[in-house]
Amino acid sequence: MKNIRPAAVAGMFYPEEEGALRWELKRMTAPAPPPSGAAPPKALIVPHAGYIYSGPVAATGYARLRPVADSVSRVVVLGPSHRVAFHGLAVPVDSIFRTPLGDVTLDTDTIQALLALPQVHPDNDAHRMEHSIEVHLPFLQEILDSFVLVPIVVGRAPEDQVDAVLQALGLPTALDDLAAPWLAWAAALDRPQAAAPQGPPAPTPPLAARPRRLSVTRVETWMRDPYDLYAEKILGLQALDALDADPGAADFGTLVHAALESYLRAHPERLPADPEAALLAAGRRTFDEAAAPPAVWAFWWPRYRRLAAWMAERERAGRPAVRRAFAEVKGRLTIAAPGGDFELTATADRIDRLGDGRLVVLDYKTGGVPGKKEIELGFAPQLPLEAAIAAAGGFEGPGAAAVARLEYWKVNGAEPPGFVATLDLDPEAAGAAALDGLARRIARFDDPATPYAAKPWPKYARRYSDYRHLAREKEWSSDDGAGDDS
Repeated sequence: MKNIRPAAVAGMFYPEEEGALRWELKRMTAPAPPPSGAAPPKALIVPHAGYIYSGPVAATGYARLRPVADSVSRVVVLGPSHRVAFHGLAVPVDSIFRTPLGDVTLDTDTIQALLALPQVHPDNDAHRMEHSIEVHLPFLQEILDSFVLVPIVVGRAPEDQVDAVLQALGLPTALDDLAAPWLAWAAALDRPQAAAPQGPPAPTPPLAARPRRLSVTRVETWMRDPYDLYAEKILGLQALDALDADPGAADFGTLVHAALESYLRAHPERLPADPEAALLAAGRRTFDEAAAPPAVWAFWWPRYRRLAAWMAERERAGRPAVRRAFAEVKGRLTIAAPGGDFELTATADRIDRLGDGRLVVLDYKTGGVPGKKEIELGFAPQLPLEAAIAAAGGFEGPGAAAVARLEYWKVNGAEPPGFVATLDLDPEAAGAAALDGLARRIARFDDPATPYAAKPWPKYARRYSDYRHLAREKEWSSDDGAGDDS
């Protein structure tokens, strides 16, 4: 009784109906006549993906067998194992491989002889679902008149083990004269003819493509890494969130900002009787509305509770001096520039109007707080630019007023749960300097020759970027943190 291996990937890698398969084979092989005067190949290296992907490429190889179709009596096919892990090389126990075009008889005598080698073993499991051999059989059935098959699935086998099998099959003589170019091609993959190191990308898009409207946070991106702004605003590229990603610090920051906004909008003028209870209630609503998964509640809610306690104490101490608190305040300012008006926008996390009418502009931070030097050099211009917008009356609600203080509030619920960092800068002077620096930068980039360079000041580059791979940073950056402070 003959053991038959049925087709395993017909209908997936190639058509399973005989007529459709024959039509597909003729369609692929017809445009690939063998080159005139060329000797028939002694070996073929052909791909084994689905026909829709690599069938035409494989067909160009098999078409070269037409001149010797009546003289080829045995075909040895070696294919890598994709589904079963094993050491050595596997031959089948079956004696027939079946395809929609009919049966292919195996050269069982040769297969039996190969089993004398220690690295060769019988393993139908390795062959049962393996496509790397099966996809070649219809081509052979279409091109050759009659042949027997020696199918070998190669597992984890060093080169000398494969060579020993080829020697046992009597193939070295046929392949020796082809080895040299194969080895040369393989070596060339790792040894390019010349190395041409590339510097950081510095695209220069036309003026019409350059943004005429940026938020204060995107101005900071522009200062720290112009290429990131180019990728986001000019190329329009946005990173996708990972599927089923665990909640991270950015998610906590979003929840904190939303909860504090909810609390402040509910109590803009009068401090509630129990600020901590009000902050906790706002947090619960925010977490619920965001459909926060259990992992968020387990990890981030304890932090928010610590933050609420700290924030309540801060409110009790500071709110008596505040006439009104504004949350998530929208603002804008128009700047004249050579390329046309440029609109600066902002959303201030919080603005407090003091009893004397002056303003305190605050920014919540669940991450790092910029240092004074970064602010003075213009790499963290958010609060100074918001001071300039406030002084010009650009914020909805507070109106035009002098700015008394600029403050970062660290609100990450860690230890300590929060702290206030008041900038040791004159708000009016800092705002004017930041606005002047931005106006000069806009004018500079209104020149189409000015590039959006990648990480021009590595020391002050953004800590995280979605576009480093696009900029091929590892090709040109030493990542040593050095940079020009000027």
